[in-house]
Amino acid sequence: MKRNYDLQPGPEHYSCMVDLLGRAGQLDRAWKLIESMKVEPDGAVWGALLGACKIHQNVELAEIAFEKVTDLEPTNIGYYVLLSNLYSDTNNLQGVLRVRIMMRERKLKKEPGCSYLEYKGRLHLFLAGDKGHVQAEEIYRMLNVLENLVAESDEYKNHYQEKRNEELLIALGVHSEKLAISFGLLNTSPGTEIIVIKNLRICEDCHLFIKSISKIVNRRFVVRDATRFHHFQDGICSCKDYW
Repeated sequence: MKRNYDLQPGPEHYSCMVDLLGRAGQLDRAWKLIESMKVEPDGAVWGALLGACKIHQNVELAEIAFEKVTDLEPTNIGYYVLLSNLYSDTNNLQGVLRVRIMMRERKLKKEPGCSYLEYKGRLHLFLAGDKGHVQAEEIYRMLNVLENLVAESDEYKNHYQEKRNEELLIALGVHSEKLAISFGLLNTSPGTEIIVIKNLRICEDCHLFIKSISKIVNRRFVVRDATRFHHFQDGICSCKDYW
């Protein structure tokens, strides 16, 4: 950029590089890159580092990134959820409690999850645990069938084999994207691509669920969450399980 085009990299370029290094698990290089920045790192830069720390379970660096990013964006609930999830993944219950207390003190509330998709010219909106849709009974029946199928997959069993029962029950909550996917499968013909819009970052359980379903029912699903597009097909997601 500098040599060929006389362009100085801005925060947006650094955030992309931090994201790339994070994907490769090179968190030390990502940290050194941030330290060498000629411009002040913004929320996107620190958020990219925090996301990478969550994926690779680097608690020490995550806490630094969290402190920096919440100084810049103190009301962005997503960063608190990321750190809380990291603490949960590493069995740090004190950390989870500390984040929850911090959110309560700052009067931050997680936005209710909702997903929608278009069918025959109409938008169909689903909230987490929603039973208000006219096809609710059929949707839940379909979801129950799908979850039983997914529960038999090796990847799903391996993922949850170390989870305690109560944690598993929480993880398997009826999130809005599962309802939207079930509705789509009920009402569209085989082979039809199903596109779902989600207002929050898709959770780990729903991501694994949709990956598995895409292979089981041989469908392509596109989920646009608060972070990026996820293209699910043949049991694989375009994000390569990094989001």
